[in-house]
Amino acid sequence: MINRIDAALEALIIHHIDPVEKSSCHFSAELTSINESYTEDLLLGMMLDYYKEPSFFTFNQQEHHAPLAACIDRIFEHPASIAAQSIQIANLLFDSSQHANIKDGDLFVSYIKDVLVEDELVDAICLVKAETLQSIFSLATGEHSIDVQVLQGIASSKLDKGCVIFNTEKEQGYKICAVDNVNKGSEALFWKTDFLGLKERTDDFYHTKNYIQATKQFIQERMKPIYETDKAEEATIMNRSLEFLTHEGDFNAEEYERRIFKDERVISDFQDYKEDFENERDVRLKEDFTVSNAAVKNQSKVFKSVLKLDKNFHIYIHGNRNMIERGVDDDGKKFYKLYYNEEN
Repeated sequence: MINRIDAALEALIIHHIDPVEKSSCHFSAELTSINESYTEDLLLGMMLDYYKEPSFFTFNQQEHHAPLAACIDRIFEHPASIAAQSIQIANLLFDSSQHANIKDGDLFVSYIKDVLVEDELVDAICLVKAETLQSIFSLATGEHSIDVQVLQGIASSKLDKGCVIFNTEKEQGYKICAVDNVNKGSEALFWKTDFLGLKERTDDFYHTKNYIQATKQFIQERMKPIYETDKAEEATIMNRSLEFLTHEGDFNAEEYERRIFKDERVISDFQDYKEDFENERDVRLKEDFTVSNAAVKNQSKVFKSVLKLDKNFHIYIHGNRNMIERGVDDDGKKFYKLYYNEEN
């Protein structure tokens, strides 16, 4: 959880990056002036408010990502160097932007004091790339009428690409939040991977999320074809998973598998599947850890099962396999019979 109630925007500098032609880039020589507290609050909101229940990353400490991490080190050591270091960062962003679908945009580099992250008060460096301009109407009151003019600008409530590097855990590659809300294809890799050079932080959030995803994928990829698992059975298993993760503070893989899958054959199949999941995702499923409530909340969509029947019905299944019955009538039409105690 990130809290900015005591945060202060100490320094901000903005550069324009054109991924096609470096001569079209604009590198600012001086810091941006911020004269109003209202402007500062809007900027802090754009930079920090997106990360309500964040998953954390660290720098991937490999040689080709070292230049950016070195710039971050220097700014934390000497905050007054942010203007010079930000130009180095802008150049690194240009070098990482060589993809046909990457847009030009404005790079915000800021130094923020006193951000509360996971009960630790630290300084932070925020990198934002704004690519999307929005049109707004500006109204001017004249002597006899109100005139309208269309202006284009950056929405303070929307973050295109962002990154917050917290000045903690430096030896492990810092504690970092990052997001790309614009690109979803292969070009999306450039922000988190090519430019920032991030990898997921192997904490309790990471371990909890991986087990949730492994469970869901196992049901769909293995249980469905082997055991002919239907949506109602899938919902029941995922409901047991949610109940376990919600009420058990300490995760134990053996206990989790016994209570979620129950059948020894299924448990054995899941244990085999975990190796494939780890190799495919390049992750590690840890056997014991503390359950992250933030990860359970973040993965809430995984626990929802929707039964889509042709184009006529969508049934949302929350569990309890005994309350739904599947069958086929004499004419060969499939049906589901639902049982309930009361209608809301």
